[in-house]
Amino acid sequence: MCECQYEAGLISIIIPVYNVESYLRKCLDSVIRQTYQNLDIIIVDDGSTDHSGQICDDYQRIDSRVRVFHKKNEGLSSARNMGLQYVKGEFIGFVDSDDFIDEDMYESMLHEMKDDVDIVICGRRISFPKEMHQKSKVAFCTPKCVKMDNVTAMEKFLQNKNISMAVWDKVYRSSLFQGVLFPYKRVCEDIPVTYKLIAKSRNIVHLGKPKYNNFHRSGSISRQEFYYRQVDYAVFAGQICKDVAIEYPQLLKQAEALYIMCTLVTLKKIQSCQKRILYTDMEKRILKAFCHMYFRILRNPYILSKKKREILECILERNEKW
Repeated sequence: MCECQYEAGLISIIIPVYNVESYLRKCLDSVIRQTYQNLDIIIVDDGSTDHSGQICDDYQRIDSRVRVFHKKNEGLSSARNMGLQYVKGEFIGFVDSDDFIDEDMYESMLHEMKDDVDIVICGRRISFPKEMHQKSKVAFCTPKCVKMDNVTAMEKFLQNKNISMAVWDKVYRSSLFQGVLFPYKRVCEDIPVTYKLIAKSRNIVHLGKPKYNNFHRSGSISRQEFYYRQVDYAVFAGQICKDVAIEYPQLLKQAEALYIMCTLVTLKKIQSCQKRILYTDMEKRILKAFCHMYFRILRNPYILSKKKREILECILERNEKW
């Protein structure tokens, strides 16, 4: 990330793009039509093979605030990291190219960015394709606008409560990103970045309103068949757990609960995938870890009883199978 003097009041919005021609115009329209106009819109085309790159160039021609960078395909983290190199603004936001945002999202969030606040968060609306037969819902909201100190915000993040792991429902002071990059060619890359940014922050404000519209398309990375790199979900949570033990020891049980839940999600994805046999060794390692940690899991008040029963059932199945 550049060491330049950031322009006061300017929000640099980083939008990574890869093969999303059906959704891209709606996304970009929602950004350029923001009621807050002082925007630096950085679009990184990560080697798209459809018409996404051309659409990006079209928007660069019609709006002087838009800057487009084309690169070879290296994944979401690489695209975001490239965007961070070109940030001009005092603040940074992220928008995924198959999502869209309310027209007053950035105006509402910047209104709460007082001198002692480093991150402002909003809730999200989640919608699904018709073929998935799921109702839209609101998530990661608070009943009202609330200001939190660093430790309170970290606790809510670890509990995955009100504060999500995603980077795109937040606005940050650009200075927070000094020394922070997205891990290269990893998945669930938002987890360690969001953790680091909260840890570096002073105070955080949650708007208490949903302003970001997250579309769960069936072909997105997060909804594909399990593959090896998705174990990063549990790996990153494990790394956070080790860090919390040193930096926030009073939150260790919450961090352990996050690690257990991320690991359980990983295990369930392995067990339900068509190529489960390919991940037998990984499945065994996860179940062995659950066996060693079982009494700590039982005593952890931040793990729901339902999840504790699921873990016990997995352990019992392991003993019968192996």
